[in-house]
Amino acid sequence: MTSYNNNNSSESKIESKFYPLYMEEYLRAYRELTKAQLNILYYLKSLDPDGDGLAIDSKEIAKQLGLSKVTVSRALKALNQLGWLELEIKTGTTVSVNQSITNN
Repeated sequence: MTSYNNNNSSESKIESKFYPLYMEEYLRAYRELTKAQLNILYYLKSLDPDGDGLAIDSKEIAKQLGLSKVTVSRALKALNQLGWLELEIKTGTTVSVNQSITNN
């Protein structure tokens, strides 16, 4: 499981792993999800392209995307219920992106 750590120093770098975006997946997501849900889904997928699991607090997601914490919490719950990701709540919020939706 990857742990997200926001480091804004000049020493931080972008890793060369990227989430492969498939047209069918994007079109399905665009039709089924709200704008906030879509933004959060692809933000999480970009942080965890392999779907290994990601430990990130919903406050951090809200901060990074300029959304309210309530909007993020509702969107995460909806994405979980719709099967777009698996959500596990611990001390903060642990989010595991479900990669199987790519082929649906």
